[in-house]
Amino acid sequence: MSSKFWAELSNNYENSLKQKSDMMLLFMPEKNKIKPNISPQLFNIILRFIYCGNIELKNLQGPDVLKLLIAVDELSIHSLISHIQEFLIEHQTEFLHQNPTEVLETVYQHETFTGLWDFCLENICKEPKILFNSENFSSLKAPLFELLLKRDDLNINEIEIWENLLKWCFAQQNNIQDDPTKWNKEDITSIERELYRFILLIRFYNIIEPTDFFYKVYCYRNILPQDLIHDL
Repeated sequence: MSSKFWAELSNNYENSLKQKSDMMLLFMPEKNKIKPNISPQLFNIILRFIYCGNIELKNLQGPDVLKLLIAVDELSIHSLISHIQEFLIEHQTEFLHQNPTEVLETVYQHETFTGLWDFCLENICKEPKILFNSENFSSLKAPLFELLLKRDDLNINEIEIWENLLKWCFAQQNNIQDDPTKWNKEDITSIERELYRFILLIRFYNIIEPTDFFYKVYCYRNILPQDLIHDL
């Protein structure tokens, strides 16, 4: 074989070793670069992948797989990011459905989780009750809720969207009763501020049942724009 081949092979090997060494530095205490959110179990999985090139996910529970995905993203192990997302989608669907708020919040904070983001949004839009009926729905961050309401493919009646928005709003204002007849001026102002960014996203004109409008929308007229109420 030519000297050029051996030189290139040697160079590739050295680069590979350097990459592994650089990765190891992230975990070395004397470098003060320990990742405290990476458990010993996940560390061993990542370490095995770095040196052996294989990874075993089947024995991990859904939350641990999600933590592993966060860890490999922080360590910029790009080849694993897609692989772990695919595993979650194919083998941890139940976990994703049972924890929609937590998963959405996590994925929203990581730009590289595009596959998981698209999967979650598609499923929630197809079956919104996955999110709206979940235990932690009220803890959903406002920007994420706003993003969902801006979509045109949310498969749910508009009156149900309005009811869930109110449920979410009252959870943020836990000192305010949900009975509008018992609100004072301060309560009305607080709710108006909470709902301000969402009101224009509700398609009130699609609420066609008079009883729904009267008992579920009109009774909240004090927190809605008066010109909207008049037009409706």
